[in-house]
Amino acid sequence: MLDQSLYQCGQLLITGIGPQKIKVVKIFRAALDVPLAQALALAQLDEILVGSGLRIRLLALQEQLQAAGATVEFRPDGEPVP
Repeated sequence: MLDQSLYQCGQLLITGIGPQKIKVVKIFRAALDVPLAQALALAQLDEILVGSGLRIRLLALQEQLQAAGATVEFRPDGEPVP
């Protein structure tokens, strides 16, 4: 059966960098194509928007970030911000 949630549009957010900050920064820096200084500044934020679009297209990035120790949340469009 097809999982309809994979086709939701939304945002992928890092809500916690985790203990391997350098690895996580390297991954989201590449995903966002930003300079190192900007990536390090983003790493200080409570939430970092690392992607938006269909959930199925963000899964690989989500898995990479989680494997590096980050806490990641997919927030569907239209869902209230906690």
